[in-house]
Amino acid sequence: MTVACSPAALGATVARSLADLRAATHSLDVEVRLMGRDVVLAEVLARRADLGFVDGAAAPSDPLPMPDLGPMTTLAAAEETLAVLFPRDHPLAERRAVRLSDLAQSQWIDASDTAPNS
Repeated sequence: MTVACSPAALGATVARSLADLRAATHSLDVEVRLMGRDVVLAEVLARRADLGFVDGAAAPSDPLPMPDLGPMTTLAAAEETLAVLFPRDHPLAERRAVRLSDLAQSQWIDASDTAPNS
């Protein structure tokens, strides 16, 4: 089984689940490939990967936004709290919590394709 993952999607929950699956089915070979989020989706749609895991930020009431690359079935596999770090002089630095809408005009570090393609 080939599993395509964006780097941050391969967290403890997913890794543990894959290890449990491997332990339960001794004859199953599991290959995990790290790649950018859009590449994960393309690999699954092209059937070069059997399963894909991607990460992203979404409000609790909203689904994770996904590019429209073709017909696919998506399910939530895990949910974690998102931490945001600000410099001390940032206008939102003193808040104990922020909403995604608070961050709409903030500068972000975008590193969605940080892993090498395999």
